[in-house]
Amino acid sequence: MVINKSSIFKWCNECNVPVLGKKCGCGSSEILIKISYPGDVRIVFEAESKNIDDIISKYYGSEARVKSKIILANKRGGYDKTNELIIDGIMVGVLSFDIVSRQHKFVPTARGEFYFTKRMKERVKEIPLPLSGFLKGKVFKWDKNILKRDYGIVKSAGKLLFIRKRESDYKIIDVVLNKEYCSKENSIKKMLDMNMNHLKKIESEAKIMLRSHIQKYPEMPVNVAFSGGKDSLVVLDIAESVLKNVDVYFVDTGFELAQTTEFVKSFGSKVDILKTSSDFLADFSKLGPPTKDNRWCSKRLKLDPIFNHIKKKYPEGCLTVGGKRALESFSRAKSMPEEKNPFVPCQISVYPILKWKAIDVFSYILMKKLKYNPLYDLGFDRVGCYMCPAQLEGDSLLVSKVSPELFKEWRNLLYKWAEKNNFSKKYINLGLWRWKELPKKMKELATDMNINTVSSLKKKK
Repeated sequence: MVINKSSIFKWCNECNVPVLGKKCGCGSSEILIKISYPGDVRIVFEAESKNIDDIISKYYGSEARVKSKIILANKRGGYDKTNELIIDGIMVGVLSFDIVSRQHKFVPTARGEFYFTKRMKERVKEIPLPLSGFLKGKVFKWDKNILKRDYGIVKSAGKLLFIRKRESDYKIIDVVLNKEYCSKENSIKKMLDMNMNHLKKIESEAKIMLRSHIQKYPEMPVNVAFSGGKDSLVVLDIAESVLKNVDVYFVDTGFELAQTTEFVKSFGSKVDILKTSSDFLADFSKLGPPTKDNRWCSKRLKLDPIFNHIKKKYPEGCLTVGGKRALESFSRAKSMPEEKNPFVPCQISVYPILKWKAIDVFSYILMKKLKYNPLYDLGFDRVGCYMCPAQLEGDSLLVSKVSPELFKEWRNLLYKWAEKNNFSKKYINLGLWRWKELPKKMKELATDMNINTVSSLKKKK
């Protein structure tokens, strides 16, 4: 459900768990949470949960810790990795990675600030403000420091006000409803139990969809495109439940993290591991780094090996089961359940989980007790090539911790390219290399920071 570029997410206050389908398993009515479009909510795993817990406890204090709770994240627009956080049925705030300071920053919502204030049992200060009418957006001055933090709750004329401290005054961000939050204990197990009917339903629908396409192309052999990520893991499990024997292939680009390649190898001989014959460094020296708007790496490192594999093994064509989901990106939102691959003409792809959310995928994996890529436990929300231009700087920070040698090697390659093009290290560290043509907000950031964005080679031309 989309409302003015926002989405609605449901939560059961009775069970204190997210509602993935029409109703919670307990039958109670749910509350609606307004979140950013497209609403591809996901479960936060252990390492990321600890990081969030540390950031919140540093901001509010130890009594505000949330590590024991179900934490959900919903990506939204920003300069870099930015997520809305949902805890106890409340969108408590926005956690973003600041590419300049390379630190995470948490900004609470009005309900979030009220939530943490109540949890810490902080006394709300009452101040007699000489304001009336519509208060949201109004500014006032106060002699004494009335907030412990940059944001806080005060009371005036019986109203709870969510305010922000500025350099010389305070701004009223919103008026807060004195509404209790659900403080019941929750767990992933309870979430799965209360959403079992929904999970069984979408599993059944995915199997029916896959069977219908297999019947549509009875002469075509079926295979699964496996990436080592969560989505392809689910479609592999679904395909294996529909077919007795199914071929599986994985493309080793040479830029996968060790955790991914080891995870794929754990499946043994049933996965055909395809290798690329492309010389990435030679291509890099000619073309520069691959970018979001010019992913030359995809054809050379992935599509070419797939084309050669299918041409050799399936000369008459094949039906490939893929894990593409519409909510992953704006481009994938236009995808159809069945598509012909323009780069591999004899390949027809079908996507049984096209309409699933990330939380559906992770819930299915946990429900089925499937072994998944360990990178998710280390804080990654997507897995793939460590040099991918689609990877945000917030994610590259994780790469630097998990595999510092590979991170340093890739950064040094980018630095050398930048030097040849008269770009600074800041240009690389801010992630500006990820675009051939910078989007407006990144151009403005570069201008504000006095960073050159025009290649010296382009100037000579």
